[in-house]
Amino acid sequence: MHVCCNAIGDYLPLYVNYKSLHLYSNWCQNTPEDAVYNCSPSGWMESSQFANWLENVFIKHTTKLEGPKLLIFDGHNSHLTIPLIEMACANNITLFSLPAHTSHALQPLDVGVFKSVKIAWRNVLKDYYRDTGCKNVNKITFPSLLKKLKETGCFSRANAIGGFEGASIYPLNEDQIIKKCERSSVVSSTENVDQGEAITPNTPNANTATNSDDANSVSSPRLAVD
Repeated sequence: MHVCCNAIGDYLPLYVNYKSLHLYSNWCQNTPEDAVYNCSPSGWMESSQFANWLENVFIKHTTKLEGPKLLIFDGHNSHLTIPLIEMACANNITLFSLPAHTSHALQPLDVGVFKSVKIAWRNVLKDYYRDTGCKNVNKITFPSLLKKLKETGCFSRANAIGGFEGASIYPLNEDQIIKKCERSSVVSSTENVDQGEAITPNTPNANTATNSDDANSVSSPRLAVD
């Protein structure tokens, strides 16, 4: 599931990516409003799915906003194909990939939203298992449970705003961002000392996005579906 929100707490429609070679209509019924569905062999967001999301969700729902847009995402550099970058540039979108090993501190969704989502999802599953006697969730059932998940309020405006504040991205606090990157670099360098891996922190440009609705964070919590 791909989630995107901005610094004033607005969310874009959810984007569900199933692990499958084909997408069937009964996997997309009784679903949250405007949710978009796709599939990939691995179930992970690959370059084609990310490009599809960028065009059919992000650009579609942000094109009315004037000025530059900053899209912050986890470090999946394999997503960044030349056509995707050209599409972003044509729509005044700056793509910013977070430094390695910093998502827990700098990804607004990780900081402010996903903990509530995971707790709510466990409760939704608990109720479903109790009421049905089932022990797993299939792709036909998943959309209705996703709808219940949204209805819990876990994707709240307050959580999104708190995530951007907690990540020091909006309001922008460059000193805090650098400190978080340095701490993450120390941990990562220790873990990878045998390989000699070095991580160089980098920070967003304060001029990239000027308003709270220009800064957007996107990430993908994984919800298990059979």
